[in-house]
Amino acid sequence: MKRAICAALAVLAAVTVAWGMGRENPQGDLAAAAISGEMLRLHVLANSDSEADQALKLVVRDAVLSAARPLLQQAQNEGTAREIAQTHTKELRAAALTAARKAGYKGDIAVSVGRYGFPDRTYEGVFVPAGDYDAVRVVIGKGGGHNWWCVMYPTLCLPVNEDAPAPKEVKFRSGIAHWWRSITAAKTDESQKTRAD
Repeated sequence: MKRAICAALAVLAAVTVAWGMGRENPQGDLAAAAISGEMLRLHVLANSDSEADQALKLVVRDAVLSAARPLLQQAQNEGTAREIAQTHTKELRAAALTAARKAGYKGDIAVSVGRYGFPDRTYEGVFVPAGDYDAVRVVIGKGGGHNWWCVMYPTLCLPVNEDAPAPKEVKFRSGIAHWWRSITAAKTDESQKTRAD
């Protein structure tokens, strides 16, 4: 009986591990990219710090991300993601300009792909150290306002939110341990009922 339970637990553990490895894990992909430095980032610089320019920055960001999303789905690594972004800078700029014009902005927007310096950042709990990274840079007008950052590849797009509350504690539970406790609790209940009778 004990051997059968141990064998069942071993099989269940193997299936659980295999299932977990096959799932998409954007934070795991980002963590691996942070270690290797193999990522494509997005940097959007607002024209100024006025309320209207800061709101426009987010409109332009959303337009660039919407245009980039289907393009970058074909990327197999950071190098191909960079090539795709470089090849499609005109389309990314057109998307940014269209959104900006709809919002009433009449100035220029520049979109470039290059290697730019970034400060330390934490994205969804993953620390990315300061350094030079490949990035799509979007400069609205003079680019003199606060900016917005995210990682476009390998994930699209984890923003940095410095005003966000501290993340809640993550609690891990084991399905196997829960199952084992339910079996042993049921046996304990049965033995107590037998003794009471």
